[in-house]
Amino acid sequence: MGMKSNTSYKCMFVKSFKIFPSSQAFDLVALQAYVVYWFTVEFGLCKEHGQVKAYGAGLLSAYGELLHALSDKCEHRPFEPASTAVQPYQDQEYQPIYYVAESFEDAKDKFRRWVSTMSRPFEVRFNPHTERVEILDSYLQQQQRQEQQQQEEENNSNNLT
Repeated sequence: MGMKSNTSYKCMFVKSFKIFPSSQAFDLVALQAYVVYWFTVEFGLCKEHGQVKAYGAGLLSAYGELLHALSDKCEHRPFEPASTAVQPYQDQEYQPIYYVAESFEDAKDKFRRWVSTMSRPFEVRFNPHTERVEILDSYLQQQQRQEQQQQEEENNSNNLT
């Protein structure tokens, strides 16, 4: 798994989630989102050509944990976001459980389907220029952002010709 794949997943994760207001209902969703983030972007495993490989940044930056995650000293479970979201995680020792996606595309598809089941009364847009998440909590803001995005795409298209 290359770093590009991990970056792609991080961007998809941020753009897909569309949460973050502060209320008790969303606090639970935010916590579940964080746990999925922990077990994927930070400690994700994925099969590639039948072999389990690491793509999580936490694994790629910690040689000891990487060896542990790829060993038989821990449990590998199939990646399913709904069950992953409620799994307690360990931040002081190596993880006892890691989630393995069948493929990188399978992980993204399952994640997107899981997120699509959540109720979100607003939209969030990842702005690649500022590298920030913008919360659009009104219809007018959403319309303005959509028009701005269309204009950016047209400008980019015109710059290529």
